[in-house]
Amino acid sequence: MNVESLSMRLAKLTSDMIRIDTSNPPGHTREFVNFLVDYLQLQGFSPDTVEIAEGKPNLIVKVGSGSPTLILNGHMDVVPAGDKGKWTKADPFSGEIKDDKVYGRGATDMKGGLAVIVALFSDVAKLIEDRGAGSLTLVASADEEVGGANGLGALVSRKVVTGDAAIIAEPSGVETISIGEKGLCQISLTVKGRSAHGSMPILGDNAITKSLDVIELLSQAIDSYNSKIEPPKDLEEMLESSIDVLVEEASKSQVKISRSEAEYVLKKITFNPGVMHCGTKINVVPDRCDVEIDTRLPLGVKGGGERTACELLLEDIRSILLENLPPDSFELGILNSSEPNYTDPNSGIVKVISNSIERVLGVKPKYRIETGATDGRYLRYVGVPVAIYGPGEPFLAHAYNEYVKIEDLEKAYKVLRDAVLSFFNVSE
Repeated sequence: MNVESLSMRLAKLTSDMIRIDTSNPPGHTREFVNFLVDYLQLQGFSPDTVEIAEGKPNLIVKVGSGSPTLILNGHMDVVPAGDKGKWTKADPFSGEIKDDKVYGRGATDMKGGLAVIVALFSDVAKLIEDRGAGSLTLVASADEEVGGANGLGALVSRKVVTGDAAIIAEPSGVETISIGEKGLCQISLTVKGRSAHGSMPILGDNAITKSLDVIELLSQAIDSYNSKIEPPKDLEEMLESSIDVLVEEASKSQVKISRSEAEYVLKKITFNPGVMHCGTKINVVPDRCDVEIDTRLPLGVKGGGERTACELLLEDIRSILLENLPPDSFELGILNSSEPNYTDPNSGIVKVISNSIERVLGVKPKYRIETGATDGRYLRYVGVPVAIYGPGEPFLAHAYNEYVKIEDLEKAYKVLRDAVLSFFNVSE
């Protein structure tokens, strides 16, 4: 296969995938799965589908037998396109190929990466099977953009998907491997007041102004918690690399982030009040304000006993609020959570991809910790080492005019082909 035909093959496959709208919500994947089934059957494979939630089937195809088992994973859903008027380069679901790029929603996150591993699976699976080298599993999963519970999360918890190692083709940048991610602690806060006529606010207790004070208390509580966090010693080098990578990625996207800001984002708990629902009418003193707060937990923040890291954080926050507020004036709860998690930098799968980046691209690989959550956590929770490596620049994910460079599709394919064959100790 010559270089030009490989690059165009990957570009067209990415384009075809983008043209199937899998925006989540609603996150329907049936049309996309049918496309993959047809594609893989033409290559001689027999995919299976597993539907956890109606309209959201997952696709699994496995070849070979015995150990080791390597999982190749990518998610099919994408975030909504948003205001289509802001897509000035191409329609979000056109998959237009121009200027050596493929444009459209999901080009970077992550139909480019999915196209790479689907093509790769098609090309090397039979070789691995014929050599009796082990098992290779391709998983195209649903619902990642809303937490993955109906996708890889369920497939792993039900032991439908198992393996000795996994590669997830999320956008990492072709010279970078992602080996871990911050945890998630999304908090619900309800602040209670007392209603009255808007012309007589002295008779009420305004939940909006009160909630602003409570949010400031929460922010101070997070600052106090942050002062006690110690990053894991074995990840100090990786965290420093991640800081450098984050600053570099931001610069490429013409976003200025200082090194101290990047260090804060990666090493500390971030605090973002994201949603507020308060009041019923302009001339009524609001008696209730509901706030949703997103916090991200760095590596080094841990649970204890049967309690998660998020539960322990919430316990500390509640104690601080009770020092300043009556217990019946607020409510706190957890909307969603996940534990900080990472793969040992010295694990086999990380080393295999690192070596392949050096061989294929001739550069020293870089490493990063994700600030957001990925489906990789579900596999790490059950002891499967995960490396995230795929085409695309992370800062383009979820952006208007999202694209993936065709050159990066090709580079990622070549690196992963080398890595997968090395993992199985198979030569061509």
